[in-house]
Amino acid sequence: MILVVGDLILDQIILSKSNKKSPEAPVPLLIPIKKKYFLGGAANVANNIKKFGENVMLVGVSDPNIFKSTVILQKLLKKNHINNKIFKSKNFTPPLKTRVFNNNKMIYRVDYEKKNNNDQFNKMFNFIKKNINKFNLLIVSDYNKGTFKKNTYKKLVNLFKKNNKITICNPKKNNISYYNGCDIIVPNEKEFHSFFSKNMSLNKKIKSYFKYNTMLKYLIITRGSKNVIFSTRNKISQFKVKKINPSDVTGASDTFISILGIFLKKKYSLKKSIFKAIAASRIVIQRKYTSFLKKNEI
Repeated sequence: MILVVGDLILDQIILSKSNKKSPEAPVPLLIPIKKKYFLGGAANVANNIKKFGENVMLVGVSDPNIFKSTVILQKLLKKNHINNKIFKSKNFTPPLKTRVFNNNKMIYRVDYEKKNNNDQFNKMFNFIKKNINKFNLLIVSDYNKGTFKKNTYKKLVNLFKKNNKITICNPKKNNISYYNGCDIIVPNEKEFHSFFSKNMSLNKKIKSYFKYNTMLKYLIITRGSKNVIFSTRNKISQFKVKKINPSDVTGASDTFISILGIFLKKKYSLKKSIFKAIAASRIVIQRKYTSFLKKNEI
């Protein structure tokens, strides 16, 4: 079973149409047609794994059932049959990301979120430690929304390392040594560059990243339509990515890390697992909204 731990996010899509501009300002006058909700963040990673036909456990933290977004999030987890252990905290509200579409084109996004404090980490950790033998692999989905602090992240990753289990992390914090301890780190290009303040070449940045992350084995940098960069401590190489016109890139990184984890769990080589993750990401970005794929599609 794959364990996913991280920030829970609810994605909301508002579909609208417009035939004229507002009389108050030079903006379109929108007529709402439909609202749709999707699992986001760590919940989307877990959903990708589940839809692929693999066993997954999602662990996160959320406020009690007093906010509409929390209720919808829990209903979606139940609807998609995702095993989960969500710890309740009055100090933690999952973000709601609202994307508004006008005539099938996204025109803006609004993020509803507050500064969260995960005061339930010890309970989360004890639950994971108690069930460690059930998990083959850990995926940390950190969207910098409050689930992890540096010391709690390291505590979780070290638990898996002590038990000789693979750890994969999708990072959002820009502290260069924050994720030290993880076996595989998978930032996108923008996230990777955010680790550095100096104007350095890409190769120097990669070497510097390994210098500050002494326990890191592999670095994978996704770059949209550009080739994926794969690096060990001593060698930098690339995986070819064919250019396509994406329909919606929402959740593409979630799909990449999900499929990567699935095939590593299946004992595929890391390089073959990366090829599978690239193929999966190419499929989902040709679909609208937060999406996933099934096993027979790759």
